[in-house]
Amino acid sequence: MQVVLTPYYQDLFPDGKDTLEELLEDIPTVPLLSFIAYLDAELYSRDDGNETQLMLLNFMLHKQPAEFRAAIMNNAFSKASNSGERRFFTRHYNLSFLHYILTHFKEGDFEDYTVEQELAVFKAYFLIAEQFGQQPRDEGVPLPSHDADFFGKMIWPTMADNYESNFSVYPYHIFLRGMVFFNYLQCHSNYSGYVNAFLQRHQKKTSLNYMSDISQILRANYEANQEGTTEFAPFSLGPAPGFETIYEQFTLDPVAYAQQYGNNKANYAGIKSRPLYKVHDKNWLVLNWSFLSNKLYEGLIFDFYQNSGIAAEAAFNSFPKFKQFIGQHITEKYLFRQLADNAWKRKYNVLLFDDEERTDGFPDGYYRKGNNVFLFEIKDAYFPSAAVNSYAYEQIKAAIDEKINNPKKGSGQLIKQLQHLKSQAYESPQRYKSPAHLTIYPIIIYTDLHFNMPGVNEYVNRTFQNMLG
Repeated sequence: MQVVLTPYYQDLFPDGKDTLEELLEDIPTVPLLSFIAYLDAELYSRDDGNETQLMLLNFMLHKQPAEFRAAIMNNAFSKASNSGERRFFTRHYNLSFLHYILTHFKEGDFEDYTVEQELAVFKAYFLIAEQFGQQPRDEGVPLPSHDADFFGKMIWPTMADNYESNFSVYPYHIFLRGMVFFNYLQCHSNYSGYVNAFLQRHQKKTSLNYMSDISQILRANYEANQEGTTEFAPFSLGPAPGFETIYEQFTLDPVAYAQQYGNNKANYAGIKSRPLYKVHDKNWLVLNWSFLSNKLYEGLIFDFYQNSGIAAEAAFNSFPKFKQFIGQHITEKYLFRQLADNAWKRKYNVLLFDDEERTDGFPDGYYRKGNNVFLFEIKDAYFPSAAVNSYAYEQIKAAIDEKINNPKKGSGQLIKQLQHLKSQAYESPQRYKSPAHLTIYPIIIYTDLHFNMPGVNEYVNRTFQNMLG
């Protein structure tokens, strides 16, 4: 894990008393969206650390005198130690800025920033980051006691809210997951008609055509930076024949966004759902390239549920039920088993799955190679957005416990499987000498990035050891 330092508004402007209303009162929203789209494209595509940060700082303050820029740099570094990177701009701060201006949308004509407006936008960026993109600071609250939970209490409240947004999503492996999703529904379920309806909506003959079109959009960003064909990372899209319905599906309506997310950003679900903004018929801004990349799988699931008609099925009358179906039937019983069969199935190895004929409590996957046994529990569950945005250690810990770390799920299931193996084999007939000769590796497979936060594995492992006795 790399820790970088980011300045607060008060760090840059120690005597500043600005308000967001005053700073942005005469600036329409669309040029602000363009500005954020540009920052996101640079940070997503070719973030070279301090070099990129300095380039963006100079770009954002290019109308200001050189001595003013030097003063900003001096303020940013004056309270920091000499170690570690400094980041003025982060993709999480970008999202905080986006959420604010989308919920305070202003129409208006605009040609170019004045010197005063340029500085106002710069100040607003860090004021929004301080007010909405950081853990609320309460100087009166003492530090937590230095116990086993100290790291989580100190780090998780701030990290959970920005952990996902500071990861760049590279599309190639999630393209495969999207194709597996389509393949299962079309060829191995009773829901192929909904796949056909979804593809017809977009006038695509096959799911590969649909996925390839999204990949083509993403490739424009990659190729532009690899070939050095542009001074800036691409942050907008032009019209393209055959892409009309995809653009429409991905385009954000600021009025609808403000109505739904004005009081709760919901882990930026609205921007994840619709990461494009239509400026006019020949220009769409890409508000977040990672969210656009996620349209190859995570976003695809939402889009399919909303636009295929499958939500009319009684079994899927809520999205969580559809997600549960995907986790059980596609992630666990189709994708995982196909991968495990190809990777591990050998003549003298034993590979078993939780099939109908096996007893309750059987692991999602059981793999033995010699005296080494691997027990797998798969948790294809989302980390609750309420916990992500809570800035509260107890709420984050409760979400971890609920999803993967309680007597009935995850850790508890593995404990019961270990207890089972002490007296009875999962294999029939038993092909190893005795349980005493086995080395057992209990494994939880998760699919939500937040379970990968630093300290989560240590916490779950510690809980597991305590449950084990």
